[in-house]
Amino acid sequence: MPADYPRINRIANKYGAVVIEDAAQSFGAELDGQKACSLAAVGCTSFFPAKPLGCYGDGGMCFTDDPELTAVMDSLRVHGKGTDKYDNVRIGINGRMDTLQAAIVLAKFSIFPEEVEMRQEVAERYERLLGGLNGLVVPE
Repeated sequence: MPADYPRINRIANKYGAVVIEDAAQSFGAELDGQKACSLAAVGCTSFFPAKPLGCYGDGGMCFTDDPELTAVMDSLRVHGKGTDKYDNVRIGINGRMDTLQAAIVLAKFSIFPEEVEMRQEVAERYERLLGGLNGLVVPE
């Protein structure tokens, strides 16, 4: 379930801050008709095996529609690269997902909507069976 990003974004805008959305556990979720990973200036998700859309190893992705942030993230991902691969303008990382993990995520992405529906069915079963217990609050 995404956080209240409209409120968070208003506060950030007031102070000139950039919001980075952590959508590692909410990939596929929506808030007011808007998908997770698109609720802030930058959205990030993990493809760790236990996440909603997981590969079989390490992986993740960042999303933005801001060209300046895209350039910074690309630079950070490639050792802090500037105009060419030997021009390091910042401290960066070697951040890439191997091809096997990418292939797994691509294959699983095609069935992801069905998996979300099945997870929702399980959640509804928990709500139906446990929702009436005195003192127990079942999360939405």
